[in-house]
This record gives sequence, C-alpha cells and structure tokens, in this order.
Amino acid sequence: METKFNEKEHWNKFSGRIEAKHYNQILEWISWYNPKKVLDCGCGLGHYIKAFADYGVDAYGFDKSKEAVIRIPYKEVKDKVIEGSLKQIPYKDDFADLVLCYDILEHIPEEEIDGAIKELARVSSKYILLSITCIDNPNFPQDPTHVTGRLRQWWEDKIIRAGLKLHPVPLNFLFYPQIIICSVSEEEVIK
Repeated sequence: METKFNEKEHWNKFSGRIEAKHYNQILEWISWYNPKKVLDCGCGLGHYIKAFADYGVDAYGFDKSKEAVIRIPYKEVKDKVIEGSLKQIPYKDDFADLVLCYDILEHIPEEEIDGAIKELARVSSKYILLSITCIDNPNFPQDPTHVTGRLRQWWEDKIIRAGLKLHPVPLNFLFYPQIIICSVSEEEVIK
C-alpha cells in the first residue's frame, strides 16, 4: 500500500529551529571551500541558509514546496528563499561558488536525475556538495519518498558523465559516507 505524502504534515513535523549539526556542517564547508555565495537547492525551511548567513556568507535557496517556503522561520533570510525546481533552477548560470543539494536527489524520479545534475552544474561556478541516501543505507527504506535507490557508484558515474570532477570527501565531514563533492572546473580543493 502506497503512502500519500502530505506536505503540511511533513513541514509541521520538521518545523523546528536550526540545530547544532547545521552550524557544525557549514563551519566544515566554510573551512574547506571558503564560499562567497551559496545556493541551497531543496532548502526546505532554510536552516543551512540561516547558518551560512550567521557566518557572513551570502546564501540563497529554493524549494519545490510552497508550504516550506512560506514556513521559513528566519525573518532575516526569508527574502532569500523562493519556490523552484531542480528541473529548471530559478537562478542564473554560475550563480554560486558552492551549490548544496542535501538529501534531495534520491527523492526525484530516476529519469529526471541527469537533468537535475546538469542544472546543478549550470548554477555552480565552482563546487557542488551533494548528500545522497543510497540504497545500501539503512535509512533508505525508512522514507517512502525515496524514489531513486542506487549505489554510490551509480551516482558518481552520473556526475562524471555530466562532465563534473569528483573530489575526495574529508573524513571529518558530518555524514561523510553519503557526501559527494564535485566541481565544474579542474581546480583542486586546496587545503
């Protein structure tokens, strides 16, 4: 029996405030990538946007859920979040030097993945940081909205075929087993 997704119930459940993990993660990302402008694709309630903004990084985002966008609890970043889709990201080419797509790609149909990756590459001037719950992750079957279940190698192959360069994931990154880092240029991560 298929469970129907209820947006209002979902965003009521996850309407809490920013957590320490959001700050811990963005501090790692700032340390490694020193972003000037960030775009969070599928930003939900804007937690990462708020965390980046608190550290002086110009951060924007979009989510396909109008319900999420209207519930953003942070007044200071509310005007930096819009409704939009990975099918056609509502930002110009090379918009941000760090593009985030955190726990989103596994929620879209497989036939839309190539287009989504191309759109992520289009709006990035440098790095793309993905978090993907793969099929071998015990959390994958726990979420009925996960629709593309593949192994990490499948995702990495898609990224390479899109012309992006893969980078090693620092082992200190929170949730590093599900993180994939790539770039639109040949520039190496300097650390």
